[in-house]
Amino acid sequence: MKRAGGTDTINYSLYPPSKSNPAVAGAVEWGAGIKAQTIPITSRSVSLKVFGVVPAQATPPPGIYSDTVVVILNTVAP
Repeated sequence: MKRAGGTDTINYSLYPPSKSNPAVAGAVEWGAGIKAQTIPITSRSVSLKVFGVVPAQATPPPGIYSDTVVVILNTVAP
């Protein structure tokens, strides 16, 4: 994440729902860049959760930090 009006950042990682606890051995970090995961859909309404973790790091200056996460959903007929 980047601080508004500045260059300071806060590192973070994103994890899929099945690996919501990164302390679990084998947790797969989505991280930065393009990642793909196949999730079976069994109904017309779907709620997908994403979990974020901020690791220990130097304390950044106070401010408003933000980032953009883009999700693209592709559907495939059974």
